[in-house]
Amino acid sequence: MEMKKHLLAKGTRFETPYYVIHGKSKGKSMMLTAGVHGNEIASILAAERLVDLLKKNRLRIEKGTLIVVPIVNRQAHKLRIRGIPDLNRTFPRSEKDKARHRLSVALFQLAKQYQPAWYVDLHEANGLSKINPQRLGQTLIANPKNAAIPAIKRIVAHVNRPIVQNQSSLRCACGIYRARDAMPHITY
Repeated sequence: MEMKKHLLAKGTRFETPYYVIHGKSKGKSMMLTAGVHGNEIASILAAERLVDLLKKNRLRIEKGTLIVVPIVNRQAHKLRIRGIPDLNRTFPRSEKDKARHRLSVALFQLAKQYQPAWYVDLHEANGLSKINPQRLGQTLIANPKNAAIPAIKRIVAHVNRPIVQNQSSLRCACGIYRARDAMPHITY
């Protein structure tokens, strides 16, 4: 396994590290991002923990390539705010549309470079849990014709089981949404 640190949006005020981990043998790639919203700390901690476990060889990538961007929006993270602008609103909404922020442009270029079979974008369900603290939320997005649909349905079934925390049961609200692109995309 080989792990290298790089910089996304290098040379700009939005510069942030990302890691490319190559397994022992060739295979598909997967991209994982966190911290698109600076106030979603759990997603950032999860991505940083993953990178730390890989650095310490407590986890290994045997096949393929993993790209991890632990904190996409460092400026928003420093201020513990969602982001100004909300980075999620700067990504293209159609094939003809273009990204409208340097970070979203850089993220799209990175995804285009590695062509991940899976793109996992970690978030927190702040809005849903504020409405009902007994609920968590996640979103799974894939092109309806994508071969990943059966895997996504299995993930939904697994994640929607009750989660026991401090002797109370939490339920996850989930939906499968259709996306124009052919890349499976998980938001959790």
